[in-house]
Amino acid sequence: LMAITSVTKGNKSIAMDYYLSGLNICRKHGIHNVERSITLNLGSLYLGNEIYEEARVYFLRAMEAYEASEKEAKNPAGLTMIYTNLVICYMKMGELDGARQYAERLKTECEPYLEEKDQVYVNCMRARFYEWIGDEKTRDRYIDDVLGRIFKKILVLDVFDDLYDFCIMLFEIRRLEEIWKIIELTGPIVAETGIANLNRKLLSLKMRYYKAKHMEEKFKESAVSFYEQTEILEKDSRSMIASMLRVRGALEQENETNRKHMQEENEKLQRRAETDP
Repeated sequence: LMAITSVTKGNKSIAMDYYLSGLNICRKHGIHNVERSITLNLGSLYLGNEIYEEARVYFLRAMEAYEASEKEAKNPAGLTMIYTNLVICYMKMGELDGARQYAERLKTECEPYLEEKDQVYVNCMRARFYEWIGDEKTRDRYIDDVLGRIFKKILVLDVFDDLYDFCIMLFEIRRLEEIWKIIELTGPIVAETGIANLNRKLLSLKMRYYKAKHMEEKFKESAVSFYEQTEILEKDSRSMIASMLRVRGALEQENETNRKHMQEENEKLQRRAETDP
């Protein structure tokens, strides 16, 4: 939970530390379902930082863990996320065969189980995929599908990062009006969260839009707000670091207490062994 909060607030290095700590705990105690989720989240973290080879490794590990899990522990939503991220990862690495393979597996294995929210982030990826391979007709079909779904009752924040990447693609093909619709939809929701990282991402979309439309005054206003949110983000980062250090300190203290206890027990056993006939 602390790792997810750190990611949302833009503190990715802190999130990495929490995830790795959580992964070690899961492996130590055999908590396989949580381990799979953390592995997937680590892949997403590497993907977001453009470390694609490492991201692919974690996504493939998550897939292997899913395939090895008991039938009742398998969740199609989890497999959908794994396949979607693998398609994006292979796209970023420029590997068409890999991207196409997992796009097909997503369609054949997961399509019947997709819920409304899943359809949004999956079809955001599909629009980007078909833009990447130059199939404009199919790309536009998925663009229209996404735009038709996001105004229904879905949790927009759950797919905000997907919509952000979707908008970047829309900028590339000059679909400015569609971008503004997404900005208008997400703006009040993002503002309500008070999360500086999300506000900065939304402001970056506004700045791109105003620049593309040659709206200089609006661009300047957004740039000032972007700077203000950056200051808030830095303050949040310092707070998160302080929290992490406190957690680390508590863990170290507990480890030291356990170490001393074990040492005392060993010394008792040693003395008993020396006195026993």
